[in-house]
Amino acid sequence: ELEAEKEKTDKNENKIKEMQEKLDSLEEELAKKTKEIDDKDNKIKGLEKALDEKDTKIKDLESKKKETENSKSECCKKIEELQKAIDSLKETSENTKKELEDKIKELEEKQKSSEEEIKKLKEELDKKIEEAKKLIEEANKKSKEELEKQAKDEKDKNLNQDLSKKLDELLKLQKENKEKKEDKKSQDKKWDELLKADDKNILNQFDLNKMKKQEEQQGKKQVKDEKEFAVFQVDKNFYNIIKDGKKTTVYMDVKAYIKYNRIMLPVRYAAYTLGFNVEYDDSKREAIFSNKENTALPKKTL
Repeated sequence: ELEAEKEKTDKNENKIKEMQEKLDSLEEELAKKTKEIDDKDNKIKGLEKALDEKDTKIKDLESKKKETENSKSECCKKIEELQKAIDSLKETSENTKKELEDKIKELEEKQKSSEEEIKKLKEELDKKIEEAKKLIEEANKKSKEELEKQAKDEKDKNLNQDLSKKLDELLKLQKENKEKKEDKKSQDKKWDELLKADDKNILNQFDLNKMKKQEEQQGKKQVKDEKEFAVFQVDKNFYNIIKDGKKTTVYMDVKAYIKYNRIMLPVRYAAYTLGFNVEYDDSKREAIFSNKENTALPKKTL
């Protein structure tokens, strides 16, 4: 009996367990249904709210519709008035258009004739402009040539005046030296006469040796006074050496020029006139003047 009871009890427990599982499943399903119901309630509330808003909008639209209908009637009246005004303007514009077309046609005819006249005038003007340009070019060319000639003549005149002045000075010096030489010759002649004279009283009046010495010194001075001149000219590729009243022209591969209000002479040719050779040291940027006859002498660096 106990075993039967136990067996019965086990069966009951299994049934209870199955029922509990079903109950749990039903509770879960109930919870889901409850949630679905809540969601639907929320949606319904949202829809109700949306419906309320739409009702409000509909009322507003109806109110606006009434206002629009009222304004529409006013607009219709205004449209009619505007249409009348447009019709009136259209009629006026057509009349004006016709008048303008007539005037345009008249102006086109005038313009056509004016264009022909303008074309002729333009051609004549172009011819006169070309003639004026040629005349201006010729005048400019002549004036430029005249100015260049005047400038050159003035420059040559100044240079020639300076050169003539210097030549006059040099010739004057040469003349003085020549006169001194002639004086020396006459003095030597006088000494010869004194030496030939028998009158000892005349010889006693002079210290012969002293006077001879003075004459020799004077002769050396005269020789020393016979200077050599080198004349450079601006913008010329040559210079003139003047000695004993004679002129020798030396041509250069460069020209003398003016810079910063100073006359710039080529170093090499300036050195030649002083009796020096010139050597160049490009690394030290030096020009070295050296004695022509003895290159072993000390060199002067500039």
